[in-house]
Amino acid sequence: MDPVKMFDQLEKKIEKTLERIKSAESETEKLRKKSDDLQKEVARLTEELSGARKESTKSQEWKAQADRLEEERGKVRERVARLLTALETIDANES
Repeated sequence: MDPVKMFDQLEKKIEKTLERIKSAESETEKLRKKSDDLQKEVARLTEELSGARKESTKSQEWKAQADRLEEERGKVRERVARLLTALETIDANES
C-alpha cells in the first residue's frame, strides 16, 4: 500500500475520532449542565417539601387547638345552660 494513501486514511480516521471526541465533550457538557440544573431543582423541591411539612405540622397543631377550644366552648355552653336553668328556677320560686 502506498504510504501517502495510508497516511491519508490515518488522517481521516484521526479527524473522525477528533470529531467524535468533540461531540462527546459537547454532549458531556450539556449533560453536566442538565445535571446541575436538576440538582438545583431537587434542592429547591426538598426545601419546599420541608416548608410544606412545617406548615402541615402547624396546621395539625391549629386543628388540635381548635378542637380543644370547641370542646371548651361546649362545656361553657353546658354551664351557662345549667346556670340559666338554675336562675329560671330561682326566679320561678320567687314569683
